[in-house]
Amino acid sequence: RSKYTIIGQVFDTYWLVQFEDKLYIIDQHAAHEKVKYERFMKQYHEKTIVTQNLMPPIIVSLSGKEEMMLKEYNQLFANLGFEIEEFGGDEYALRAVPVDLYGCNEKELFMEILDELSENPMKGTPDVILQKLASMACKAAVKGNNSMDLKEMEALIDELLTLENPYNCPHGRPTIVTMSKYEMEKKFKRYLVTSALPYANGPVHIGHLAGVYIPSDIYTRYLRLRGEDVIHVCGSDEHGVPITIKAKKEGITPQQVVDRYHEI
Repeated sequence: RSKYTIIGQVFDTYWLVQFEDKLYIIDQHAAHEKVKYERFMKQYHEKTIVTQNLMPPIIVSLSGKEEMMLKEYNQLFANLGFEIEEFGGDEYALRAVPVDLYGCNEKELFMEILDELSENPMKGTPDVILQKLASMACKAAVKGNNSMDLKEMEALIDELLTLENPYNCPHGRPTIVTMSKYEMEKKFKRYLVTSALPYANGPVHIGHLAGVYIPSDIYTRYLRLRGEDVIHVCGSDEHGVPITIKAKKEGITPQQVVDRYHEI
């Protein structure tokens, strides 16, 4: 598992997570929706959707139009993990639902999906099926302002981070907002100025100072005059490619070449 640290939750909706040099703000509803959607998608394509029997079954009364839609899309409901039987008259028994929808007001969810099909009839295209799966995931996901405990959130983040694209929910909303340490330091007017040479062929000389270090020092002083909090770090390697090649030609070590310059 990735070594992230959960800092806490704000507004009963957003989780603050530190990972390396970044702060992640995770919307628990969008993240949960994304995880459920991807799980639905995988199970739907593999025809392995897990169902949960309802005991007792939920009895629903349907209008004539709703009955017609149910019969037309009966196979779709079966593929999505619903088990529905006639119960007599205009009543139907909802005997099983996808396990990820269990405990999420199954009757209301079923009726909402049926109503959506009535208002937006499917033509069997994959895009429409994906829309229905996204709708199911959205309705089943934990909502904002609903508290999740630390273990639940850890499990959710672990699964979210396994996804190819964990950054957007099925409807395109962001699940994660990222702020780097650098961006945060800029918010607090804190800057880090660095200057370095790729290599120094011998001791640092005036050319190095004029070309790299002095400009960065001037910029640092300028920022400080503006009242910014600035750290200035500069440095140089002892040797680079030219010295390495020279040492190889002479059959000596790069350090011996550097020492020769230092003696001069």
